[in-house]
Amino acid sequence: MASGLNGPASSLTTGLAFGLPPLLKFANNSMQERFVPDILTGRKRICIAITEHDAGSDVANIQTTALKSKDGKNYIVNGAKKWITNGMISIWSDYASMAVRTGGSGTGGLSLLLVPLKNHEGVIMRRMEVQGQHTSSTAFIELHDVKTNFNHTSPTIAILVTAQTRTILANAFAYVIKQGAFGGPLINNAAVRHRLAKCGAELENQRALVESFVYQMVKMSQEDADRKLGGLTALAKAKAAMLLNECAQCAQLLYGGNGYNKSGQGESAKGLSRDCWRKNSDMGFDTALTRALGIRVPIVQGGMMWVGYAELASAVSNAGGLGILTALTQPTPEDLRKEIRRCQKMTSKPFAVNLTALPTIKPPPYKKYAQVIIDEGIKIVETAGLVKDYVPMFKAAGCQILHKCTTIRHALSAVKMGVDFLSIDGFECAGHVGETDIPNFILLSRARQELKDIPFIASGGMADGRGLAGAMALGACGINMGTRFMCTEEAPIHRNIKEAIVKASENDTQLVLRRWTNTNRYFKNKVSEAALKIEKESTKGDFSEVAPYVSGARGRQVFLNGDPDYGVWTAGMCIGLIHDIPTCGVLVQRIEDEAVEAMQENLAKFKKQSKL
Repeated sequence: MASGLNGPASSLTTGLAFGLPPLLKFANNSMQERFVPDILTGRKRICIAITEHDAGSDVANIQTTALKSKDGKNYIVNGAKKWITNGMISIWSDYASMAVRTGGSGTGGLSLLLVPLKNHEGVIMRRMEVQGQHTSSTAFIELHDVKTNFNHTSPTIAILVTAQTRTILANAFAYVIKQGAFGGPLINNAAVRHRLAKCGAELENQRALVESFVYQMVKMSQEDADRKLGGLTALAKAKAAMLLNECAQCAQLLYGGNGYNKSGQGESAKGLSRDCWRKNSDMGFDTALTRALGIRVPIVQGGMMWVGYAELASAVSNAGGLGILTALTQPTPEDLRKEIRRCQKMTSKPFAVNLTALPTIKPPPYKKYAQVIIDEGIKIVETAGLVKDYVPMFKAAGCQILHKCTTIRHALSAVKMGVDFLSIDGFECAGHVGETDIPNFILLSRARQELKDIPFIASGGMADGRGLAGAMALGACGINMGTRFMCTEEAPIHRNIKEAIVKASENDTQLVLRRWTNTNRYFKNKVSEAALKIEKESTKGDFSEVAPYVSGARGRQVFLNGDPDYGVWTAGMCIGLIHDIPTCGVLVQRIEDEAVEAMQENLAKFKKQSKL
């Protein structure tokens, strides 16, 4: 602790300190004899897994389930845990003391299981890029049918952080005593003494608080301590974190230029100041899209025919993005009403409905679909195509309108209609790509130049966090993803299609129907190849020749029967970036983490230049 940097020590001991006590307190003798020796000797690693993406620390609302197997010998665990300290270290945690739901709702339905993690079938663990010490290795743990035969964490954190603060302040005090400036030591400066005195006084208050609750914990019975000291413990933990932040900043200031060194005298101040920013910063995305739509992450699941059902839309919204139902996927306006109500039962978060109006010989009752959207209280609508007759209806009902465009000219026309946001669809996108073939790198920059104060999101080629970071760097306030969300567990399409996407590369799409200025990007298969051959070789140029091959009905059957060659189906060039089939929750969190990491990496490449 002399350096004030406790990251490596924490990574080796925190998981043990949090995960082992439940095993010692609640497990039977045979379990303790089987697991405890290996954990205490370091041959095995353990963590505690309580918090979840939606429930957070609200333990009563934990959703991870554990059901007895048919033979009664095992529990089958399904769910996900988030913010798991030491869930991943240089060698992954072998076990987790995990809170799961084995009964009904509320706290009465909860149990603690010792769940195997490392290399266990059905377990997915990945490191989260979060605020705090890198060596803490905070993890996201996903469990798929995993078979497996309150605590002192807050006081421990309060004690350790208070000690860490004392060390860093003592080091700074020693530095200003010996460091000379203007003919004497720095400590002679009144401003320096004031900063040290202020931090020192706060530190003594914190130390007294910690000693007080430790004394009471020792003197009280376990039952009384659990009941009476919860609030005091939480206060001590919170104050310890805030004080560490203040004292680390003070120390870095007093070290001057040395406070920015990664080694030498200022190493401890630099390291702690860095980690304190991560520990105490409650930062998240704050864009025009997140503010207006009330979502956590600026990710929109675009409307997709035969894909935009309640299962997917609710999952995306629950994950923090904006899920979208596709109106015309429903046979009638009344079917849309039922689907909206079904989605409302599956999520309490905002979701939208897509209405795309295209010129057809026998158009569907667009106005009736629009009226159902309004009647059911939907306040966010994604539009595309010829919707100028319906925009006034949506605006009068107080809806936010996100309109899809493939050109700047169309975007400017949509602005005149009164839409609130624009989805700029680059050439990389699936489905209707337009006829100008402008990729997003250019199209987004042009949107930034021309649209001025009208916010826009990027669509086409978006599949990961670096894409989100790049789009925001080009001026977008979020991204739209379609193909990427097709390849999630909740997407209501056949598993074979998802696996076909995973196996494909960025070269496995085709542009069809360009001859009739209705260019569509499809997944390359036998039917798209046949359609393209007819398009190129036909002497008549009659659309009826190719119509049977590009039938939407056949495309729908692809998603149902799992035969990727049965008909044409849309997919974007981003298929080359898709390598797995996660849940929407895992995917959105991953993209968020990757985007933050990418932006931080880029900021780190800028250094203040010397004036010399």
